[in-house]
Amino acid sequence: MLMQHSDMPFPDECALFPSHEDIFEYTKRYASDVEHLIHYRTQVLNIRHHSRRIKGTGVDDKESKPVWSVTTRCLQPDQGMPNGSDASHSRDESSTEYDAVLIASGHYTVPFIPDYDGLREWSERNSGAVSHSKYFKVPEDYADKKVVVVGFGPSGVDISAQIAKYCKKPLLVSTRSPPMIPISAVGEAESLPGIESFVLSRSIRLTDGTIVHDIDHVLFCTGYLYSYPFLPPSPCAPVSEDYPLLPSRGNRVHNLYQHIFHTPDPTLAFMAIPWNIVPFPVSEAQAAVIARTWSGRLTVPSVSDMMKWEKDREAEKGAGKIFHKLPVKPHLEDADYINMLWSWVAEAQTQRSSDGTSIIGKEPPFWDERTRWMRENVSSIRMKFGKMRDSGKVPKTLEDVGFVWDDQRH
Repeated sequence: MLMQHSDMPFPDECALFPSHEDIFEYTKRYASDVEHLIHYRTQVLNIRHHSRRIKGTGVDDKESKPVWSVTTRCLQPDQGMPNGSDASHSRDESSTEYDAVLIASGHYTVPFIPDYDGLREWSERNSGAVSHSKYFKVPEDYADKKVVVVGFGPSGVDISAQIAKYCKKPLLVSTRSPPMIPISAVGEAESLPGIESFVLSRSIRLTDGTIVHDIDHVLFCTGYLYSYPFLPPSPCAPVSEDYPLLPSRGNRVHNLYQHIFHTPDPTLAFMAIPWNIVPFPVSEAQAAVIARTWSGRLTVPSVSDMMKWEKDREAEKGAGKIFHKLPVKPHLEDADYINMLWSWVAEAQTQRSSDGTSIIGKEPPFWDERTRWMRENVSSIRMKFGKMRDSGKVPKTLEDVGFVWDDQRH
């Protein structure tokens, strides 16, 4: 299974594409050995970079070291920590200093809806007729409605396949670029070009000049914006004010090396910034790099070299949202990224315990040819899985959906 961690498979009884409940339970089990370190129901208010004087270093203790001060607020003091932990938090704000900070808050909080001409007025006049995939609940909400889905990425595919069973036929799917899989794969659906503008009479004008009338609902599956309200615009200011994280409108995080380390100070790192990825293995591989770097077993390049990597990627991919995309086609870039991180980890210096035993650390995943084959075919596998599930069968293996890996053929 692609999305599982390398050292803990999903239970055999899970479906090939696990349910939300299965994923939740899986994640809880995976984190059980560090749960005592987790502060639940705790809001991070501010993260500040500053220098702290080191005591005992000489006259007046003038030497200092950079640290990160994290200010938090426990929203429910009696429930802020797991059982057995020190629940000494209160509703008052508290700050703690750390040598390093990892931002692993995800980027699926602030929905992105393109600013189409006429959209605001159209939405105001047709109350409740515009929404984002973040707020999708059940497909029955779209029963007998003429629906336009905008975007056909993973969320667009999943939601379209559900809505197509209930909405007025055909479901309309608008994309600006050719979809990864045929629109018809989700059911009775029609492909539309991109949207040019919204017309107040419950209509939209497409980029080819066509006008679609009598629309009941427009559902945007158009992704999310990066947002870190607890970080200042330039986290390392005033030392390095020229390295802002989000100088644009939030469609990309700037001044990161390999989508992970903050260029002016790699003791600030980010996890799962890339998109169009399988998050668990990517995060696991990134965590292995981060841990070995912060423990001194790996090093990052110079600031100039890290900046060069970013500029080179901008030149190749573009400076906006596409910068963080790791597409499946024409190359399996997320697979290449995971394996690049594996190779980077392999360069780590050996560390030994007090008894001389070598400390290797947690090994990151490596995607072999079979795993890459699964990733390359995941859209087709998902569609076949959905059709079988709808017919009352719940496939648990690739073979159940007709996909068989043949070592000889590959």
